[in-house]
Amino acid sequence: MTQRKSLFLGLLVGLLQTALLLAVGSRLLLDRLNHPRAWARTVPVDPNLPIRGRYVDLQVEVPVIGWSARTSRLAKDEHFIPLQLNIRQDRLFASPSTRKIDGKQEILIPTWRISHLPEGSIAQLPYRLAFFIPPDVPDPSLRPAGEKLWVEVTLPNQGPVRPIQLGVERDGQIEPLSLR
Repeated sequence: MTQRKSLFLGLLVGLLQTALLLAVGSRLLLDRLNHPRAWARTVPVDPNLPIRGRYVDLQVEVPVIGWSARTSRLAKDEHFIPLQLNIRQDRLFASPSTRKIDGKQEILIPTWRISHLPEGSIAQLPYRLAFFIPPDVPDPSLRPAGEKLWVEVTLPNQGPVRPIQLGVERDGQIEPLSLR
C-alpha cells in the first residue's frame, strides 16, 4: 500500500469516527432539550472499575405512589413489580403499571425492587447510572451527615434515564454541584 492510500484511509476513518461522535452527541443533546427532566435520590455504589475512568456509580431510588394490596397481587413476587416513571414538581417518582407500551412522559420498567420504609415505599431502578467526573474533582458521593446526593436525569421515550448533573439536598432544597 502506498503512502498516499494510507493517508487517505486514515483520513476516511477519522472522518467516520468524527461523524459517529457528532451523531451520538447530537442525539443526547436533543433528548436533553426535548424530554422532561427531574431530580431523583441516589445511593452511591463503589464501582471498582479503573479502566472506565473516574466516575460515580449511582443506584437511583424513587418513591412509589399508588401502591396497594391489589397492586402487590399483580406482581410475580411481592418485592418486584412493573412500574412506570413519572414527574411531579421536578421530582421523579414511580407508580404501578400493567401497560405494555410507553406513554409520552412515562417509561415502563419491567421490574423494580420495592422496599417498604416508614416514610413510604421506595423503588430502586433495575440498572445503575455511571456519572463521569473530572480527575481533579473530589468524589461527590462522599457527603457529610445530613446531606443527600441527588441526580438530575432526562426521561427519554425509551431506555434508561440519563444523568445530567449531581446535586445535594440541604434543608429540603436541591443545590446542583459544581464539578468543573
